[in-house]
Amino acid sequence: MNSLISLDLISQPTCHPDEFLDYVHESILKCIEKNSDGKLRVMALKHFETKGKMLRPLFIRDLALSFNLDLGLVIPWAVTCELLHSATLIHDDLQDGDELRRGQPTTWKEYGPEQAINLGDFFLIIAPQTMILSHTPCKNELLHLFTVMSSRIVAGQVEEFDLNKFEGKKNLFEKYLICISGKTSSLFSGLAIGVGITAGISQEALQFLESIFFQLGHIFQIQDDILDFYGDKQKGLRGSDIREGKLSFLVAHHLERNPEDFEIFASILKKKRADTTDDDLKIIEQLFHEKNNLDHCLDHLERRVDDLLSHSFFETNEILFKVVNTFIAKVLVPINEISRKQINS
Repeated sequence: MNSLISLDLISQPTCHPDEFLDYVHESILKCIEKNSDGKLRVMALKHFETKGKMLRPLFIRDLALSFNLDLGLVIPWAVTCELLHSATLIHDDLQDGDELRRGQPTTWKEYGPEQAINLGDFFLIIAPQTMILSHTPCKNELLHLFTVMSSRIVAGQVEEFDLNKFEGKKNLFEKYLICISGKTSSLFSGLAIGVGITAGISQEALQFLESIFFQLGHIFQIQDDILDFYGDKQKGLRGSDIREGKLSFLVAHHLERNPEDFEIFASILKKKRADTTDDDLKIIEQLFHEKNNLDHCLDHLERRVDDLLSHSFFETNEILFKVVNTFIAKVLVPINEISRKQINS
């Protein structure tokens, strides 16, 4: 097989996904206990009381297997990425005013805004420690990658707050993509690059890997935005993005096709969260319905998936294709449910 990456069929015994996630979860708990006490420890352990989906560590596992890597080598990187992700979630919930996550009170809601800032900072600070103390190869490269990845996530969040001011209608969709490229895609591409670095792949192969998982981050965020309005993200009230005044994918895509609706959307999205009513959501939902926005958004998402899965790099890397395809299928299960509802309605 002529390939930039050696992806021979894996013959080594591999642990079950749940077992790998248990290792990652246990390593996170040990890192927390080693570096905290008192209320900080209580809050930190509370956050990880349930593992959640842990999609990113699972992604790291599957990608490591595609490179025939010893899974023990990537557990520290998985811990680092999951702690970084948790830090951003805690701060994001506070900034957005979300009161529920996974059906449970968010950190700021349970402990107060000040403590949410503290806990998010704590996770960000300890995120690379397990990796630093491990025998992971290429530590310096991974630490540099962690810094770059973290900085890009913050930059994306900064862009989002400026974007949500709705001060002009030009290039909204392009600006939306720039925003999610930072706050979402940088973590997806970063975690993949980290596995690639650990596997010792070539610079050219790393660039392919970055491109693939960067696009995958876009797909993940787009489906997440669609679910916020048409699915159940266990955040309590439906349409949290609208109530928060966010330029979500649904809004950005609608206004790209229907700029004449900008003033209506802006008047609603500029409201404070507490002042946004169910009637406001009904107005936006009606506009979405009249302009067939959901259908257009689902078509756009499907094209992105098709474009990604037809990437030339997969032609000689069947195992990597299977990893990406499996992940996409898992992520899009709720979206497929929405599509079926639309067909049957």
